[in-house]
Amino acid sequence: MSRIVLGAVLASAFFACAAPVMAQNVTMSGSYASPGVNPGGATQLKFGIYTSEVAPGPMSGGAFTYTVPAGLTATAVTPSSYCPASVDLTGNVLTVSGMSQPVSFICEIVLDLTADSTLTTYPLAPAVLTYNWPVGGSFQMVGGQHPTLTVTHAPVIASLSPPSGPLEGGQSVVITGTNFNGATAVTFGGVPAWFTVDSPTQITAIAPPGAKGPQPVSVSALGGPSLSSPSSNFIYAEPVPTLTEWAMIALTTLLAGCGALFIQRRRRAA
Repeated sequence: MSRIVLGAVLASAFFACAAPVMAQNVTMSGSYASPGVNPGGATQLKFGIYTSEVAPGPMSGGAFTYTVPAGLTATAVTPSSYCPASVDLTGNVLTVSGMSQPVSFICEIVLDLTADSTLTTYPLAPAVLTYNWPVGGSFQMVGGQHPTLTVTHAPVIASLSPPSGPLEGGQSVVITGTNFNGATAVTFGGVPAWFTVDSPTQITAIAPPGAKGPQPVSVSALGGPSLSSPSSNFIYAEPVPTLTEWAMIALTTLLAGCGALFIQRRRRAA
């Protein structure tokens, strides 16, 4: 008999402790579509809100607000086709409110972001979901689901020195600019070139053979390929004769003229 009483007491204590846990039946997670983003390029932040099928009753008043960190810009928000909530994006603030649903549901909200600041990292804080029913409570994104977002800019070529070289290639060219970290390729007119990374702001490359005229130089690094600009054009040209070469050309021309004159005189004399 005492065992039965003891069992009933333990069961009552178990359910008394378990009831609040069952009542808090909402969970929330967050994830990012990619670990980094280039300026102007897009990445996605996904909020997932879920309720359990063993919910003892409807949830009401679920809401959260998420403010995008400075340096990032929210461009659009898309809730899943079935999401029992009102979703609003005003500036860089995402507001979700009025989330009410009996028993269970799955809601995913996707926030599109672009970066518009310098090379840096953004610790993206987790959003907190609050709700009214049954006694009020809150949930935060689960640990590890709100990593730091690294923003890596594409390389920018500021100048080439020298800005031109011979058609056959072989010219050593110093490329100056920014964001050359982790450079993986350098091309002249689309042709791969041998190169070394001297620093995040300088690369030394050997121009490969190329077609006559301006050819775009491109650097590919962690932030992607550099954009073409007038400062990134390398001009392939015929070699300009040196002073010595000009003297040899003049001497050759003079000797050829004298030779022609001598032949003419010999013919007349004959």
